[in-house]
Amino acid sequence: MFGGGLTRSATATLIVNEKDFKILLSSSDITVEQGDAASIQINVEKVGGFNEPVSLTVTGAPSGIESKFTVPLGNPPFTSTLNLNVPLSIPEGSYILTINGVGGEKSHVITVTLNVKRKPFMLTVTPN
Repeated sequence: MFGGGLTRSATATLIVNEKDFKILLSSSDITVEQGDAASIQINVEKVGGFNEPVSLTVTGAPSGIESKFTVPLGNPPFTSTLNLNVPLSIPEGSYILTINGVGGEKSHVITVTLNVKRKPFMLTVTPN
């Protein structure tokens, strides 16, 4: 017989503290009439010991829509508002906006649906 028949076992637990961030939206869709403005709140939270600035960008808006973050760059946790100005010329429909957060070699994407509704037509007649 070889090895003497001795067996040993052990249990180990591996804990990984991931340093990361996450992006949360106040809503998954926004509805706005042509010619009006809309906004959505974005919360950037840290996970683990993440301590790097995160840059926010948005893509997917039709040409002509002005989009601006109140805080485009910050260290989590922070809150930013994405303000959208929708001119009358933007066609009625639904558009998928992609919000991208990049920081500390990490990147996360979240989407929001922008629903553009037709501005009601109003005609006012004033007698002479």
